[in-house]
Formats: sequence, C-alpha cells, structure tokens
Amino acid sequence: MNPRALIARLNRAQRGTPFKIAATIVTAALCIGVFVTLYVLSRDARTVQAATGAAAKATDAGAWFNQGPIGALTLAFHSMIDALRESSGIASVAILWTLVAVVASTFIWLGIGLSALAGLLIGWGVAWPLMLNEHTAWVGRLLAGAIPLSLVFLAGLSLLRAAFAAPRPVFAVARTLLDEAVRMKVSLVFIVLVIFFLAVIPGLLTTDQPLRYRVQQWFQYGTGLTYAVLAFLTLFLATASVAYEQRDRIIWQTMTKPVAPWQYLLGKWVGVMGLNAVLLIVTASGVFLFTEYLRNQPARGEIARNVLENGTVTTGDPSLMTEDRRILETQVLVARVAIMPEPYQPSDSKLDLLTNIAVKARIAENSTVQDTPELRKSIRDELVETFNKRLTDSVEQLMLETKSRDPRVQDTPELRDQFAREVLSDWELQYRTIEPGVPPETYVFQGLGALRNDPNGILTLRFQINAGSNDPSALYRIVFIIRGVPHERQVALKAAQTFPISTDFINDDGSLMISVYNGPGDPSSAPQNRNAITFPPDGLELLYTAGGYELNFLRVFGVIWIKLGFIAAVAIAAASFLSFSVASLVALAFLIMAESAVFLDDSLKNYLQLTNVGGGTNIPNVIISLVATPVAAIFHTYAALNPTGKLVDGLLISWSELASALLTIGGWTLAALGLGLAIFRRRELALYSGQ
Repeated sequence: MNPRALIARLNRAQRGTPFKIAATIVTAALCIGVFVTLYVLSRDARTVQAATGAAAKATDAGAWFNQGPIGALTLAFHSMIDALRESSGIASVAILWTLVAVVASTFIWLGIGLSALAGLLIGWGVAWPLMLNEHTAWVGRLLAGAIPLSLVFLAGLSLLRAAFAAPRPVFAVARTLLDEAVRMKVSLVFIVLVIFFLAVIPGLLTTDQPLRYRVQQWFQYGTGLTYAVLAFLTLFLATASVAYEQRDRIIWQTMTKPVAPWQYLLGKWVGVMGLNAVLLIVTASGVFLFTEYLRNQPARGEIARNVLENGTVTTGDPSLMTEDRRILETQVLVARVAIMPEPYQPSDSKLDLLTNIAVKARIAENSTVQDTPELRKSIRDELVETFNKRLTDSVEQLMLETKSRDPRVQDTPELRDQFAREVLSDWELQYRTIEPGVPPETYVFQGLGALRNDPNGILTLRFQINAGSNDPSALYRIVFIIRGVPHERQVALKAAQTFPISTDFINDDGSLMISVYNGPGDPSSAPQNRNAITFPPDGLELLYTAGGYELNFLRVFGVIWIKLGFIAAVAIAAASFLSFSVASLVALAFLIMAESAVFLDDSLKNYLQLTNVGGGTNIPNVIISLVATPVAAIFHTYAALNPTGKLVDGLLISWSELASALLTIGGWTLAALGLGLAIFRRRELALYSGQ
C-alpha cells in the first residue's frame, strides 16, 4: 500500500464512530493509569528519593531539552512524582492529566485525532533538534510551545463552530464572525500574537532570579499581556465586522433574510465572546501548566522542590522553608484577603472598639463602675458628639476664611458639605502621615476573630511609604509596635514590603493594633529620618490566606472575560453607526477611560488642587475635575477589579466579587448593546455608501 492510500485509509478510520469510541476509552484509560501509577510511586521512599535527585538536575527548561525526548519524558515523570508528595501537587497533576484527556478526546471526536497526533509529533520532531543548537534554540522553543497551543486553539474553534451550528439567526451570525476572524488580517495578527507571547515568554525567564519573581513575572506577562492583546483583538474585530459589512453592503444579504436587528448585533457579540472564550481557555491552560512547572523547580537555597541543600525536606512546614519558597507558597500561589486599617472617621466598628477601650479605662480608674449598656451608649454618644463638633468647627472656620476673601460667597448647605469632605480628606491624610520623632500613630485592623484560634495562622503586613520626593536611593528606618513588641525595619521609599505577624497578637475582640514610629528604635542612634512618612491609601494592609490559587485563577479569567464583553459591546454599538476608524477610536477611548479610572480617582483625591496658593479658583483644574470625576466614578468598578494585579500579588477575587462584576459590567454591556440597537434600527442601510 502506497503512503497516499495509507493516509487516506487512516483518515477514513479516524472519522468513523468505532474508532472514536475505542480511542476515547484508550485515552481515558491511559491517563488514569499513568496518574494512578505515578501516585503509587510517589508513596515509595526509594522512588521518591530517585525522583527528587533527578528533578534537582533539571533547574531550567534547557536542562530538560538537552536530555533528548526520552530523557525529558523521564524527567517530567520524576517531577510529577516529586510533586505528588503534597496535596497541592496531587491536584495539579490530576488537572494536568485531565486536560490531556479532554483535549485528546476533543480531537478524536472532531475526527482529527490521528492528524493532530501526527502534527504534534512532527512539529516536536522538528523543534527538538533546533533546541539543541544554541543559535536556533529560541526558534525550537517557540515551535515547541506554539504547536500544542495552536492545536488546542483549532480544537476549541471547531467545537465553537459546532456549538453555533443550531439553526438560529443569532448563532448563524456568530458562526459567520468566527469565519471572518480567521480570514481577516486584523484579527489573525492578534490571534497569532497571543500564541506567540505564550510560547516565547517562558524562554525569557532566567534562573538568576528568585523563583517567586519568575512566577510573578509569568503571571504578569502571561495573563496581563494576553488581556491587553485580547482587548485590542475584541475592539478591532467587533468594529471591523460590523462597519465593513455596512461599507461593503454585505449586510444587505443578511438583513434581507429573516434576521432582526437585535439578532444581528447580539450574534456579533456572541461570536466575538465565543472567540475570546476559546483564546482565554488556551491562555489559562498554558499559564497554569507552566506555573506548575515553575512551582516544581528548586527555589533559592534548594536542590529540588522543598528539599534544602543539606537534604532537609520542608514539605508542609513553612518554618523550615527557604525565604524564596515560603513567600512563593504563602504569598503568591495563594488567595489572600486584604484588610485595611479603620479610617480616621469613626465607623461603627471603630466606635465599638473605642468604646471598649474607654469602658476598660474607666473601670481601671474606678472599680465601682459597672460595664452596662447605658455606660456604653453614653461613651459612644460622647465620642460621636466630640468628633462632629470638631468637624463643625473646622467647616465654620473654612467658611469664615472663604467669605473674608470673597464676600459674595453664599453660605449654602452644598458648600458646607464640600468643605466637610475636604476637611475629612485632610484629616485622613494627616492620619496616614507621621512626622519624625513624634509619638507613634496607631492603626486598628478589625474582623480577625476567626484567625485567632488558628494554630498555623500567619498574617502578613504589607506596607509602602512615601517621603519627600521619594528619592529611590533613600532608606528610612521605621518601627512597628505590636502589643508592645517593636519590629524595626529599614525600608526603601515607594516600594511595597512585607513581614509576617503571628495571629497570637490578635485581641479577644478580633482587632489588631499596630503603632508606627517614624525613626529608629533607639532615638539616640543615627541616622534619623529627615522627612515625614506617608502611607498611600493602599499602603498599609493586613493579608491572610483564604485558600489556594487554583479557583482564584479561574475567577481571574472569568473577570477578564466579563471585561472583554463590555469592550465588545461598546465596539459593536459604535460600529453600528460610525465608520471603522471612528468607531475604533470611540471604543479605544472607552477602554482607556475604563482601565484608568482608579488612577484618575487617586489623582483627583491626592494631587488635583482646585484652589491656587492665594485662595483663588484654579480654572484649568476645575475643568479637569469636571471631566475626570464622572469618568472615575462610572468606571471605578471596572478598573478596581484588576484581575492580573491580584493574581500576581496572590489576592483573592471572591465569588461575590465575580458576581458583582457580572451584574455591574454586565449591566453596562446590555446598556451599550441597547444603545447600539436603538440607533441601528433607525439606519437606512440600503442608502449607506460607506463614505
């Protein structure tokens, strides 16, 4: 039988149902069998010792590829055996083999199982020799990563086409958009860029950096850069698809069929978001698998994962881990909750705390005093009254100063409210600012009661200070005092730093008080800090672990998909009545406004002054405020989600946050599509020339 006839016969076989059923069973059995075998081997001491020694030799990707195909496969199995010693490793390896089974079964049932396997083997067969040569190694690594990612993308696209095969106008329009996305240069470039970045970035990470930094960089580039590329893909594909069909009169063939305007626009949105879903699945799979590969590499001071250079095994004991491994496992590959200190303005929780302190002080002064609800109410009312009186006096003083400069100013409730907000903002800034040499400022963190009885609980204090002009070479010495125990730190300006705090310091009422002194612990020592230090609004927070990073990882990509949905809706709405270039600019403006909302909000609060030094109105700043304030207020939710930043810092995106994002940004998406529909229904498409 000649090769052409053999290929044709194999092609017919892979499309047949008996082959699909048999291949799926074999694939599932192989994946389950390999996982079970590796799990059993991970419980054998000799095998684990051999696997640990082998994994220690593969400290970077080059070491794997230099072993050749068989050697690399052996090293991969050894690394998985080493990872299976921990519960987190069991989940990771199980996810890996589940993904292999799902992807392989997808190719099988698409009728291209043998073709995909042949393409993968041939591609890797070409890539491997290239990787062994230092001059062509980058090309080989690019091919080795791009080939499986491309195959997964093609499989996802085929499944999406099959899902859109239902005889409904919305799905028909969506399926047509998918075909356009593969043909159009503007979208094809961005699709190739996504796969290219995912394939090339791992090769740029070097072992010269601590392991935690490599993982964070991979999260930042693998997720953040992909989101940026997908945002532009969404923007240009959505606008081009709608605008070009009107310009080239292709839309006549669609709208003359029984396709309602809402079905047309919704179909475009569904098509774009389906393509985004496939690309995000490809991205998430690649990012997760390479993250687990990095996680199993030796950290600084290790010869293998959780094995110190002296042979000590540190599995499950953070106190024995190297600093690099401990920070990776407790601050990066986790989902942590951040708690901010109570604001200067007394909230209910802060009033309760101050009342408790005042009651204890009175009982200490006079043993006959009883802790009664009446006493607590009296003290609480006194605290509120004192604060309100001080605020009223400050507002009155501002009003008098303003009227003395300009007698025409009217004393109105609105003006007094503005003055009150300015005073509270100024007090909050003073509360976060500590002069050198003065008594320490105390900050209160609430809601930590659930952690108090956790024997393994560890809190992380994250802080960042600003001082003067934020000289990058300046070092400041500050002291954190917790329950009378000083913790002195030498810190750089404008650089976030952390240190662990035991949960034993939490009070019975679930609060934790931290006093901060601007200067060295010994006032007689030198050098002294020259300037006042200021904590930014997010520059002082407590973090505690709420779970692993795996589910948080999925929620991060869910948030990204929701954000892309809004950009797609804006682009489609703009293209429904504008040309491609103008619609793209409008959608791009919305994207920039939405992403910069938090920056605008911080700038308005901390840097924009509405009055001059002499007390007059700063007209340009007032105009900027009138434009920027609504933008910051409207899009604050969009920008504050920051999924990539939270993934990099190991911060939790909860299910409630995901639901809130879906409701809020989903509402904006519906509003944008509704506006586009209202305009589109009134268009005279048959008269539109595209000029």
